[in-house]
Amino acid sequence: MDIFILDFEKAFDTVPHELIKSKLHGMGVNKNILNWIDSFLSNIQQSVIVNGAKSNNRAVRSGVPQGTVLGPILFLIHINDINENVSSETRLFADDCVCYREISDIKDCELLQQDINRLGEWAEKNGMRFQPVKCNIMRLSRKRKNIDYDYKLKGTKLEMLDSIKYLGVNITNNLHWGKHVEETCNKAFKILGLLKRNLSSCPQNVKMLAYKALIRPILEYASAVWDPHQQYLQDKLERVQNKAARFIVNNYSQEPGTMTNILEELKLEPLKVRRKQSRLVLLHKGLHQQAVIPTSTLQKPKRTTRHMHSEHFITIQARTDTLKFSFLPNTVKDWNLLPPEVIDKSKAAKSPVKLFSHPDSVDTLKI
Repeated sequence: MDIFILDFEKAFDTVPHELIKSKLHGMGVNKNILNWIDSFLSNIQQSVIVNGAKSNNRAVRSGVPQGTVLGPILFLIHINDINENVSSETRLFADDCVCYREISDIKDCELLQQDINRLGEWAEKNGMRFQPVKCNIMRLSRKRKNIDYDYKLKGTKLEMLDSIKYLGVNITNNLHWGKHVEETCNKAFKILGLLKRNLSSCPQNVKMLAYKALIRPILEYASAVWDPHQQYLQDKLERVQNKAARFIVNNYSQEPGTMTNILEELKLEPLKVRRKQSRLVLLHKGLHQQAVIPTSTLQKPKRTTRHMHSEHFITIQARTDTLKFSFLPNTVKDWNLLPPEVIDKSKAAKSPVKLFSHPDSVDTLKI
């Protein structure tokens, strides 16, 4: 699979006012609302101050005001038609956009190149600009021999990358999560260092609150996607929590069993358990149309046993660890091991059903 990563140049500052109003009119937006939006965008002026000298005011005829509620909505409306006439898959999140296609032969490369050209044409037509230097290509493949193809945007050859950071997650061309775990741990350790310098004299409950608010979210961001199966990567993540736990209770003893006792005292679950719980919650949401997950591919067994619960699925077979430990195959296996009473309660109860025993766990199987 080849992925085209788009990079808008000054995305929120280049949206033409007249064009966005024209699109809103074409969408059938009420005239009064159009007038209100026109008033919101008009009469905006800007000036520059250098060394105390101020320039004359100039009217701003493009861009949506940042820091407002309406600004991002107008931007999304403006770029919502970017994938028209594009045959490859596209994913949009604010100004982050990727276009990708599964590559079987050279024709697929040519089709992706055509889509890249169409995206470039859309940008010119809609007053937006892509930065060819910052737009790149990444190939997701574990094949030993891949098809060589030079993708171009506006005549500029796109650089082939080994990894990209998309929506805060480091994705490598072989789907190995080592780089993401490394950067996640480094970021978490920096925050822990900040807490040690500023909260060393604070009560234990304040340190715990700071850990749960500032460090653990970093360690668990999008973890349902990248949950690593390699033990050394799991140990790296647990090491951050262990060091934070020692800081919270101010206990740095190296005697055997100390770390276990500290975690039990603080009622901190292993991060591995929390990631597993997060995956199960996400699968549950997908099964109940609360999250976009390809659960339609899951099949129930034709024959059931008394050990199976009512939502049991056929295990997804995999020949490689990359597929075996990816979200759907890995989570279905854990889902099938849930006790039948948990599944039954999750279908009937109106309140959240706990998957694990710790009372302070924020991850629950919600109905």
